[in-house]
Amino acid sequence: MTISDLVYYIRSRPVNGFVCCTRGFSIAMLYPTKETYTVEDQYKVLCVMIFRGYNANQRDIQQEHYVFTLSSQQKEWRKIEITQDITYITVHEGICMDGAIYYGDGRSGIDIFDVRSEKLELIQIPEGSDIAHFSALINYNGKLGGVEYDCLILWILEDAKKHKWSEMACPLAFEWSDLLGDRVTSNGEIHTGELMVVNPGLRSSKPFSVCYYDFNRERIRIRKVEVEGIADDEFRRFHGIGKRTREMLCFPGYVENIKFL
Repeated sequence: MTISDLVYYIRSRPVNGFVCCTRGFSIAMLYPTKETYTVEDQYKVLCVMIFRGYNANQRDIQQEHYVFTLSSQQKEWRKIEITQDITYITVHEGICMDGAIYYGDGRSGIDIFDVRSEKLELIQIPEGSDIAHFSALINYNGKLGGVEYDCLILWILEDAKKHKWSEMACPLAFEWSDLLGDRVTSNGEIHTGELMVVNPGLRSSKPFSVCYYDFNRERIRIRKVEVEGIADDEFRRFHGIGKRTREMLCFPGYVENIKFL
């Protein structure tokens, strides 16, 4: 799939096939399918604008929230007022679950944006954890999970109103760098519940690999998959990959519609 001749950065994981991309101050919503389907669901895009002062400290940081409704006849952004005292350092990660968007604020909280009511709530993260800044947010058996994949600790949100979390430690006998190199990232889980971990750097001398970590088994299970051709110069040139960057943006959970002919 070719997005366009312009370079767009994929900002979010696919939601029912929709992919949100950005380029500078422009935002594009893609629905990469050859078929057209009539749906009754209402889709919205949340945009958080962060403004920093010259000193770049917390007192100088302000933010504004805008919502765009895809099915609306009015093709314009609506500014929504947030009554809670919420201050971001950055907007990290993001996952849509049961009509709500969860994302980290780069400080000490996970923000929840209710798509229907357009209300925003803040959940305090466990003391000592870093899931609001450096983690992967996943859907763990219907609950929000935050994975610190440098030490592989899974935090599970048990009660949002009480800010109650449970912890699952998943020790490894090795570092992720032993499997993937010196830099690893994760953008969540696949349909089997496994966490996807990758090294986004493209190197022509090495195959592009993906590791999957299984949380749901009694015994720790990790599998490594090598994707043939992606690190090949001819493949990248033919598909327009790596024109301006040598990094792969990997997003799990996208499944194309399969119909019997």
